[in-house]
Amino acid sequence: MKKIILTTAITLLAGLSTWVQATVLVGGATLNGDFNAAADGDFNTTPEWYNLAGAQTVTATRDNLAYDGTVNALITSSTKIFGLDTGYTIAEGDVFDISYVWRDASGWDDASDQVRVSLFVTADNTLTGTRADLVVGLSATSTQNSTYEAVDQNGIYTAGAGDAHKTLFVAIDSTCAASKYARLDNFELARGGPAIYYVATTGNNSNDGLSPATAWRDIDALDGKTFNPGDQILFNRGDTFGGATTLLGSGASNNVITISSYGTGAKPLLTGDANNAEIFLLPSGNEYIEFRDLQLSNFNTSNAAIEERYGINILPPAGSGEINHLHFLDLDFFDIQGYGKAIHEDDHRSTGILALTVDNDANPTRFNDYLIEGCTFSDIDGLGAQLRDFSQDIADFKIDATPYYPTVGFVFQNNYGTNIYRNLLMTRGTKDALVQYNTMDNTVEGSAFWPFACDGTVVQFNLFMNLSAPDADAYVCHFDFNCINLLMQYNIGYNVEGGLIEYIVNSQWNGFQENGIARYNIGIDVGYRNATNSAGIFLTGRVTGGQFYNNTIVQLSKPVYKAISFNDWGGEWPTNNVIYNNIFYAADTPSTYNSPLRMLEKNNVVSHNLYYGSIVPPEVWDGTPVDQNPFTGNPAFANPTGLTAEDFKVMFGSAAISNGLLIAGNGGLDYFGYDVSDTPLPTLGFHEYASDPIIDSDGDGMFDQWESGYGLNPGDPSDATEDLDFDLLKNLYEFGMGGDPTNGNDIGYVPTFGTVSNRFAYVYPRRTDSQEIGLDYDLGVTDDLVGGAWVDWAHWISGVGPEAYGPGFDAVTNYLSLDHEFKQRFIRLEIDKP
Repeated sequence: MKKIILTTAITLLAGLSTWVQATVLVGGATLNGDFNAAADGDFNTTPEWYNLAGAQTVTATRDNLAYDGTVNALITSSTKIFGLDTGYTIAEGDVFDISYVWRDASGWDDASDQVRVSLFVTADNTLTGTRADLVVGLSATSTQNSTYEAVDQNGIYTAGAGDAHKTLFVAIDSTCAASKYARLDNFELARGGPAIYYVATTGNNSNDGLSPATAWRDIDALDGKTFNPGDQILFNRGDTFGGATTLLGSGASNNVITISSYGTGAKPLLTGDANNAEIFLLPSGNEYIEFRDLQLSNFNTSNAAIEERYGINILPPAGSGEINHLHFLDLDFFDIQGYGKAIHEDDHRSTGILALTVDNDANPTRFNDYLIEGCTFSDIDGLGAQLRDFSQDIADFKIDATPYYPTVGFVFQNNYGTNIYRNLLMTRGTKDALVQYNTMDNTVEGSAFWPFACDGTVVQFNLFMNLSAPDADAYVCHFDFNCINLLMQYNIGYNVEGGLIEYIVNSQWNGFQENGIARYNIGIDVGYRNATNSAGIFLTGRVTGGQFYNNTIVQLSKPVYKAISFNDWGGEWPTNNVIYNNIFYAADTPSTYNSPLRMLEKNNVVSHNLYYGSIVPPEVWDGTPVDQNPFTGNPAFANPTGLTAEDFKVMFGSAAISNGLLIAGNGGLDYFGYDVSDTPLPTLGFHEYASDPIIDSDGDGMFDQWESGYGLNPGDPSDATEDLDFDLLKNLYEFGMGGDPTNGNDIGYVPTFGTVSNRFAYVYPRRTDSQEIGLDYDLGVTDDLVGGAWVDWAHWISGVGPEAYGPGFDAVTNYLSLDHEFKQRFIRLEIDKP
């Protein structure tokens, strides 16, 4: 193999771990990219090039019609195919650029003929082996007769994992007939490397942007530039940038494009402009892109032509296929509003991040690995984020029998929203999406999360509060049209006008809503809109297979409250749904129901729910009970006037304990992560009392499980000071030391003591959860055991060893100096619950 000379340009960037690299594989003197051989030379005399069409004796170069005073290649088809072994071994994520100049020549058809450049690999890694083209680039037809034209195809190909470790080859010919010709010169093939571009208000858009000293001035500098895998576009922190751009280019699976920040101070602020709906537009199926650490605000109500505005707008064309890896991390979207629309129903739909596929089932598009994490959305006249995939979604599949090509790998987590007109998040066309650990505070018209035509979405561990809507929605767990297999669990809602659970579909147009589950959720002051479509649990239309169990629904202070409401939206009533093991609690306003008779019809079942306060179990008009096995005792909440999930744990003696139905596939864990009991029967509501290891119903400092295990009474605080086994140690002390209060020979872990240098060391065990449960370990000393005062020794603690005694017990070390003159001292360890 011939020696390969690589021309490399490297610019090191101080303080950064990445650098700019571009490697010329063919070009100029490197592998004879300038074709400077003898005039009228054949392939045998043209360095590096080989005729893949056969004969090496045919003419390859000529000196007439020269571009720059040198010889150039004679391009045709059939008899001349310029082939070259670059000697380069491909790596996944490599990006290749091609450039050359060419002109038409003898017999060339300007309307149809084009120069053709192919990058390829072969089965045996030889130039003449069985060929597999990676990409074929065409020059386009001639626009200037008998004149050299430039072709610059940056990013013509990005290598995938299947290309790695193969040798790269190049071939040049044309689409014309054998008797026609073109001329080509100054061919260059380069491996493009990642670049870092800087944008600062002190920069200039005529700069190259490749260093902080040569930064671009604003976002407009990105216009018309195609970015390659590994490229970074960094905005200076503390600066504010107007303008908008259409982002061109894609990254690779191991080499994403990053749009982020550099420097110190506040995140850079991008504010858009009057003439563009969005700050960033991704129009071409862009993928492998990450946005990080930016602020985006796009408030402009003056331009009537732009009714809605966006921070980031993703609009791939039909037929884009799978669009991979779009990540949005630690972004702040605020003050986003457009001119508005005259029709209220269509108004208020500006959005922080919008991703929208074309409704074209013949040419599908979908997203894969789409992540929104750690972002804030505030003061938006519409929605925080929308991902709406209209192409071959579950509705298309079930109703129109199209292929199924949903968006997959969508995750929306750890985001915060406030003062958003409609929703924090809306999704359509996703499968197995995950929405978790988000907070939404305050909507004007809508739920926090709104799924439509989705399959298998999981919504969990979210806090949704202060959600409003005068006419519809505004729910914590919102199951909208044409969804199947959605799971909403471990969510908390506070002051939510619609209710806790909404399971809906309009029965017209073949709509569906199937097999949704809502469990272990809690709603506090929910379901108080004075309408039939507002309730703790609301079902309407052709909905089926819903399971709503082990939820806790609390009404403390609202003027209107419905516990359960059934309706017939579109003319059909719910079928085959169950409502089990829930707690309905009304502190003051009497609860009502809507259409209780329908809860008994069409195989709907209501059973084993607890009703307490200003609420009675549902009945039909003639007194027939709706709930097959209702409970009406006190749920014994920890704090029935509270506002946190912990306040509505049930305590010892609750009517909810061990009264639930066993439900197959119930998830296994309650809201707090405790095992859901199956022997005995589970607790009603979102909290499983039987497996809660730290609940203390009587507040005596000893956990209920521990007390029950030793025959003590979890509802009697006085037993903490009793001595069950007559070993002169109170029960609370034995709890705090890991002892057995029924066995006088087992007092738990025993303190140790001794001398260390000139100090007396006293080491005792302390429960690792003592601070959480409010258990005090008081160590005191006295010189007079009979009548002396005990002095607190706690401030002499010098260290705490992690679980040195055993699981759940730290070792607390205390030192006392021996320099003082005294004959004796006494030490006392007390354990108390103040």
